[in-house]
Amino acid sequence: MRAWLSRHGRVGRWVVALTLVTAGLSVFGWRQISNARYTNIYPADYVGPETCGKCHKTNFRSWQEHSHKKMNLAASEETVRGDFSGVTVPYGKGSMRFERQGDAFTMAVLVGGREIRRHKVTRTVGSIYMQYYIGTQISGPEPPDHLTYKLESKLPFAYCYALKRWMPEYYLDSTVDAEQGYQDGSFYVDAPPLHNWNVSCMTCHNTYPYVARLWHQPPPNENTGIWQGGYPLAAVETSLSRDHEGRIDIQDWHIRALDPAELVTLGISCESCHFGGREHAKNGKKIRFVPTSPRLTVHRPGSSEAVKSNRKDPYVVNSICAQCHNSGLERYPNGGSCVNSSEALDMAAGACASAIKCTDCHNPHRRGPGTGAPDQPAHIAACLTCHGK
Repeated sequence: MRAWLSRHGRVGRWVVALTLVTAGLSVFGWRQISNARYTNIYPADYVGPETCGKCHKTNFRSWQEHSHKKMNLAASEETVRGDFSGVTVPYGKGSMRFERQGDAFTMAVLVGGREIRRHKVTRTVGSIYMQYYIGTQISGPEPPDHLTYKLESKLPFAYCYALKRWMPEYYLDSTVDAEQGYQDGSFYVDAPPLHNWNVSCMTCHNTYPYVARLWHQPPPNENTGIWQGGYPLAAVETSLSRDHEGRIDIQDWHIRALDPAELVTLGISCESCHFGGREHAKNGKKIRFVPTSPRLTVHRPGSSEAVKSNRKDPYVVNSICAQCHNSGLERYPNGGSCVNSSEALDMAAGACASAIKCTDCHNPHRRGPGTGAPDQPAHIAACLTCHGK
């Protein structure tokens, strides 16, 4: 290099300087493009909890025992907690028998001692207080081509851990149908279950790419959808399609919903809250707590300013929790929710939503103290931060 500079004098030095500046600009420009192309919402952006666990070992171990992991699981000896030993439960004008048939866990509907229909459990839902069951009908009076034999539906009974007994699912979800159905058992005797798992349980109890949350997944046969994007709909600006590009076709039903093959995990894992971790796990970049894509921007309500990733910002954290804790079902006269899964809506309706985060009381990586536990000092301290003055 010195010899070359000696031969070319001042011109040579200018060439070298210009080359170095150009290279520096190229590197700077590459970084800018790379940052601009940071994405965490597409299927390819998701790496799965095992990848996260390679570095975040403590949180990964804690997550193994967290109820989030067990919110939705494939039915197996390890996951099914209900009593399928052949127990029979009288109810209404019939009864239910819970038993094993080979490796399968089954629920049989009986009237007058005669079997009317039988269901096979394919998945479990929930883990703290009770366990619901998803499954398909395997025998019954319906013709072989009936939808009930193909559609995975919420089955009519759930198992309560505290009481160690079976209870009607409609009794536990008592805001859904008319009271008469609970009293005479007609909901499980007169008709097969057609409660579509793909558009109800699956969308809150599992992890999937955030881009799917833009699709407004509705109940079957409806053109309007349910917003499950966490951040307020009006605050999410995107040029991405609001429609699911691939539909599930079951007989005459054209359902705009996720297929199980599109899930990152059954159950709720790291990237439900942290969004796609590829840029962090593979490229060493900071995790972002805001859905990010050149074709998507998240604002604050009433502002054009883009939200920055900040795990201490109540708006950011509470919006992440609101992706799932937003069921919006029936409420008591005082405005309180009748059922679980509306916690984010209750939080947003209160005066503390802009000052406190869900994670100030709830550690998303660890199991909570359980029902009936005494007040936790950290929870009291969170309230006294403002209300102790």
